[in-house]
Amino acid sequence: MPEKEQQTFLERAITDGHAKITGEGKQRKIIYVAVNHTERYDDSEEKVRAEFWAELIYRYGYEPARIGVEITVPDRTPSDRADLVWLSSAMTSARNFTPSSSARRTA
Repeated sequence: MPEKEQQTFLERAITDGHAKITGEGKQRKIIYVAVNHTERYDDSEEKVRAEFWAELIYRYGYEPARIGVEITVPDRTPSDRADLVWLSSAMTSARNFTPSSSARRTA
């Protein structure tokens, strides 16, 4: 009997509704559902980040809503962003969380 192929962390996150892939070909985008953030999925760097993001959820038990994506780094040029950031619970409420405001609060 053949072994069942195991899902990657990202495939599991998509199945569980934590992420969505939309579009086709070079127009594919990934949506990080809990933080309502979208990136171009065609970029190989984004594929690596997405898989690591999902690994944080499934291997290490991080809550998807507390993993910020592309967060502005405080006291840096406006284009300086962190790929992934673990957010305090105060920053994750819909009222308080925006990438730029959350970065300023952690400074």
